[in-house]
Amino acid sequence: MKGVNKLRNGYFTKIAEIDLNNKKISYLTLEEKDLKKFIGGSGLGAKLLYEYTNHQTDPLGAENVLIFMTGPLTGTKVFSSDRFEVITKSPLTGIYAESDCGGEWGEALKRCGFDGIVIKGKSVKPVHIVIKDEEIMIKDASHLWGKDTFEVDELLKKEIYSKARSVCIGIAGERLVKIAAIMNEGEVGRAAGRAGVGAVMGSKNLKAITVLGNKEVEIAHEKELNEFIKEITPHMVKVSERLREHGTSRDVELYEEIGDLPIKNWYEGNWKEQAKKISGPAMTENILTGRYYCGRCVIGCGREVEIKMDPIKAKRVQVRNMKRSACLVLIV
Repeated sequence: MKGVNKLRNGYFTKIAEIDLNNKKISYLTLEEKDLKKFIGGSGLGAKLLYEYTNHQTDPLGAENVLIFMTGPLTGTKVFSSDRFEVITKSPLTGIYAESDCGGEWGEALKRCGFDGIVIKGKSVKPVHIVIKDEEIMIKDASHLWGKDTFEVDELLKKEIYSKARSVCIGIAGERLVKIAAIMNEGEVGRAAGRAGVGAVMGSKNLKAITVLGNKEVEIAHEKELNEFIKEITPHMVKVSERLREHGTSRDVELYEEIGDLPIKNWYEGNWKEQAKKISGPAMTENILTGRYYCGRCVIGCGREVEIKMDPIKAKRVQVRNMKRSACLVLIV
């Protein structure tokens, strides 16, 4: 169905449908009844997946779809709203998959004038998609294939624009590893890492999606929303102090104590002393140098660290622990 770019209180009511089989681009218009019934990117994404697939759909086949969705708050000043959902049929489980991701890509997509995009089919050769406002281009990605996500992000910023935002897969996604993630933010590494969504992207020979938009999201009651944000922000800062201080690994010791730390995929149940050494507080004390904030975030749970260890020694520690089947990996 042909779409019209009509703003409607947090939505553009427009989804781009990109068919990689024939390089055809079409548009879907979101109806008001669906916006009310299927709330946000998660709800709309689930509805779309249901309509595009069935129980016989092969997750790694061309008939599966890869859906990227934003919500009505994405692109506004609401804290922690710059997020997006990836919805598909999982190659890992064979059923519905949804992975949520931060960074700044979500708002960049929304500002192109789309609430989401649906990727259909499979390209014969590696491609990457570039969206500038409402213009969608499908480009050759042969020069990107085989490169990791750090390098891809850097190359695309040079090729397109330094402020452009990309999601991409690495070599694991290309090789259809069923736990492969879709990454964004380059070396910062924000991940849509659940259910093998990166493998689905790789199965379509799609290496990256780069977005760059300048459209404003219409807000129904902007004055009231701004007042609400101003009122509640101090509370959000206060209740997230521990998360900001120690990151998402702040409770590793608690997880170990209650049996929710996946030691050797839950094969072993106790790891008390080691859990303490890799916990958020230990990281803060020993290697933390800075914090990373996703778009519109007041928390800053992202960790910037420096390992002050001789590279040769670090490499030996890594090898020794691998022989012991431990899950510790040092990046130097």
